[in-house]
Amino acid sequence: MSNLAQPTSLRRRYALVTLVLGILIITGAVIGQRFVAPVDQAATGQIQVRNALLEKSRHIRDSVWRARESLEAFLLDPHSTQRRENIQDAIQAAKDHAQGLWHNPWISQHGLSSGIRVLEQTLVDLQTETDKLIKVRLDPALQYPVLQLATSSMLPAQNGFYSAMALALEELGDPVTPTDTEAKDLFLRARYLWSLAISNYRMYLANRLGSYDESVLAQQETDIEILLDGAKNKLAELHALDQRGELGFQGSESLGQIDVSYDKWRQGYERVKEINHSGKWRTDASIIQDEIEPILDAIWNLLVMLDVALENSADEGVASLSNAAQAQTLILWVLAGLTLLIITLGYISLEIVVLRPISRVTEALKSEASGTTVIKVPEANSSETKNLVDAFTEMRDQVLMRQLELEYQAMYDSLTGLANRSCLNDRLHQATVNAKRSGGQVALLIMDLNGFKEVNDTLGHHTGDQLLKQVAKRLQTILREMDTVARLGGDEFAVLLQTATPESAELVASKILEGMQEVVVIEDKHHLYVEGSIGIALYPDHGKDPQSLTQKADVAMYVAKRKKLGFALYDPSFDENSVGRLALLSDLRNALRNDELELYFQPQVDVASNKVIGCEALLRWQHPQHGFVPPNLIVPMAEQTGLIKPLTNWVLDKALQQCLQWLRQGIELHVSVNLSVFNLHDKEIIEQVEQGLARYQVRHEHLILEITESAMMADPARAIEILSELDKMGVRLSVDDFGTGFSSLAYLKQLP
Repeated sequence: MSNLAQPTSLRRRYALVTLVLGILIITGAVIGQRFVAPVDQAATGQIQVRNALLEKSRHIRDSVWRARESLEAFLLDPHSTQRRENIQDAIQAAKDHAQGLWHNPWISQHGLSSGIRVLEQTLVDLQTETDKLIKVRLDPALQYPVLQLATSSMLPAQNGFYSAMALALEELGDPVTPTDTEAKDLFLRARYLWSLAISNYRMYLANRLGSYDESVLAQQETDIEILLDGAKNKLAELHALDQRGELGFQGSESLGQIDVSYDKWRQGYERVKEINHSGKWRTDASIIQDEIEPILDAIWNLLVMLDVALENSADEGVASLSNAAQAQTLILWVLAGLTLLIITLGYISLEIVVLRPISRVTEALKSEASGTTVIKVPEANSSETKNLVDAFTEMRDQVLMRQLELEYQAMYDSLTGLANRSCLNDRLHQATVNAKRSGGQVALLIMDLNGFKEVNDTLGHHTGDQLLKQVAKRLQTILREMDTVARLGGDEFAVLLQTATPESAELVASKILEGMQEVVVIEDKHHLYVEGSIGIALYPDHGKDPQSLTQKADVAMYVAKRKKLGFALYDPSFDENSVGRLALLSDLRNALRNDELELYFQPQVDVASNKVIGCEALLRWQHPQHGFVPPNLIVPMAEQTGLIKPLTNWVLDKALQQCLQWLRQGIELHVSVNLSVFNLHDKEIIEQVEQGLARYQVRHEHLILEITESAMMADPARAIEILSELDKMGVRLSVDDFGTGFSSLAYLKQLP
């Protein structure tokens, strides 16, 4: 009984319908043969000439039809040489058959010579126009007039706008860092609106050329014009500043170039709109509609004229074929009726068994894609649709599971299970909104572990990871369930207190530091004591948004770490150290220029052989007044001020120089040099490495370039490009701190 309940296969139903139609067609053919054969034998001699001419006419029709089908296929695949040859062959065949009509005596006897000559010329015109269409279709610039306009006029204007904007911002300072000057802010806002307009224009152009959704073209044009007007308003405000003399020389010059580029680009855009609203935005469509289609119609009309003449000349055979034709017509009507009935029943069956279930599955797929209400899939009426429904159900379950996993990975740290930076920012934003509504306060605590790097370097990253897990558990034990504990990355943690005062926040910080004093046991082998430095910032006293609160808490944390206070509540005076930082930056420039920096080399030991096989170059700076300045302060300063490139060159040069000295002493070691994220964005690093290796005659395999995972993930595509070039040179590459960022083992496979 269970087998009988299973849906019937569509193949079986199709075979049954095919069998019935076959029987009907064969029956009709047999009956028609009985009526037509005797009459056909009697009239054969009278219609031989007519049949020959009709055959020629049919060949012309077939050839023209094949040319049309080949042309349609070519439009779908314009780069197929075979399809272009099919078009030419079909047209040539039609011309040959038309030539055969011209030489038939019946044509001249019935006064059709001029019509056949016109037909031959029309076929020549068809070949000319199809050649023209093929040429246009193979050249996008000919097919879409707006592309040439966009490339020759608008793109240079766009590049001129960005170049002038970059010069203006370079004069005003760092183009990325937020500014306190009105001029720089207006330049940045104008560039932002311009970039949005360019992005919307590209979508508009792609939509027009691809014919994806023409109904939104008007809205896209409106959006572009709004953004362009917004950018123009910002430029007008900049002109006002320029008239007051508040722009520098470069800013004033750049503003003039920006105006020229803006006007030129917008003139091109208006021309693009004019073309797109005309009927000539696609040249190939115009050729088909205005040239080829009328030619095809003319060919059909000429062939119809020939057919009419042939029919009129066969009046003597009409009477003898009339009865047979009527009988044949009756048979055809019967067959047509039966076939129509079967087709109708088949369509109804297809609608119920296949189309409706597929439509429901399609709606369910769209619902799943948009995340709206789940649609119940229908029950299957055939084995094929049942397989489809089962596959969809399984897919939906798998997608749901993966979506939950991805949401968890996006919001929680994979090592500790704590909230990550994204989750913290979301909750901090919600907390500040609630505090603003209720008039309360929110506290953000950022803690950095003291001496964690030494644990990693001494006991290995595995022990360091276990330590981070223990710290995460201890923080969750100390704090309330309503408080958010997050790992920001590395050995940095954050605590969000939804309701707090300065006193309660300091009390929580004291409890955390007190709880951290207990010994941490790692795998019953290592007994570690870990301390932390905590910075505290409160909303709204110290900041009114998550970014400013995080920054202020971070500043307070560094003050607590530097002064060994345990914890520190943010104070505006903490920001005064920026003046000292500028002085330190100037000293760094002088130290780099005067060769006052030093390189220390940390040995790398092969644990199997207990031999030193290489070393890592470590940057050291002993400041005359401030004493030892750690690398984690030097490198960020260098990255932010553009000193990272000469600093990397200095480290690379000194490391290769020392490697050469060891090689001359018979000591063969490789040396590892760390690269910054900015080095992975600079293609000149490839030439610098090559020149350094050539200068000191050190083999490529003796140099290892070490990069952090976070540096790779800043711009993965650019990083892979630079690293691939270095790998081709033979330089060895190493990844440090893998697993602390956002990549995965699957991403690691893409790296050289």
